Amino acid sequence: FDGWPLTLTIVDDDSPATPVTAQMNPSRVTMKPQQRAEVFLATRESVAARTVTFTSSNPSVAYVMMPERTMLAGASALAFTVDAGAPGTATITGRFANGLSASLVVTVQGAPAPPLPDVFFAPGFVDLENGATTRVTFDAGNVATAARVVTLTASNRTILTAPATITIPANASSASFDIVAKAAGYSTLSARMPDGRSTIIAVTITAPLPAFAITKPANVSVGATQSSALVLTPKSAAKVTLKASRAGIVTIPSSVTLGSDGRGAIAIRGVKAGTVDITATTRTKSGQLVTAKTTVTVTKR
Repeated sequence: FDGWPLTLTIVDDDSPATPVTAQMNPSRVTMKPQQRAEVFLATRESVAARTVTFTSSNPSVAYVMMPERTMLAGASALAFTVDAGAPGTATITGRFANGLSASLVVTVQGAPAPPLPDVFFAPGFVDLENGATTRVTFDAGNVATAARVVTLTASNRTILTAPATITIPANASSASFDIVAKAAGYSTLSARMPDGRSTIIAVTITAPLPAFAITKPANVSVGATQSSALVLTPKSAAKVTLKASRAGIVTIPSSVTLGSDGRGAIAIRGVKAGTVDITATTRTKSGQLVTAKTTVTVTKR
């Protein structure tokens, strides 16, 4: 610039300086006991994240569940929630680390709403044999003017059948439904109300112990035939082997076949007077060997 004069003019766009402020939106809130309200703390944007600490002048009336929050970099507002306690007035203050703050006046009116009753199942637990059905009642503990849909969730639906939802009618406190056992095992069944209340019931399903029976026939006369019934539990089709303890007293088939209902019959024909034991042997669907026995008396005509 060799001798030429140079003049620099510096302009401050922020002069006079614009003060940085913070404010609550809304600045006043009226609530009922146990209610929750959302409030915004607003201020000028910043390139850095800022910590805000919330305090209450009367925590028994109103408080912030998470008293220390972070306003993200570049953000100009922070949302937070205020919870109402007992009736009264409290001031909620949000304060930045640099001392900047804003306040909210909370007025809590009225008596707290009575707590909702517990919900429950009746009976309180379920023990079933596979294939059985039982009736269960869900009770909400209170009535409502509108119908309420209750969601049912089973932890193991492979072993039981139950509805996905049940409906408690208007002006009623309970609803009943059936649980059907499909396989041996364990499951929980939970119920959740629209208002968030919930409960749970344990369901245990066992395989029934196998049973095999043969009915005692009426007295058999020589030359006459009587029938004796066979019943296998759990029900399944099966081949049954028959054996008489003494020869020549009766004639019976060497085997019979049970139907899918687990039932069958033996034709017993008297040959000569005397007493004989008849033993029936078969296997259950799971392969377990089971036997049944009856005594037959043959009389002369």
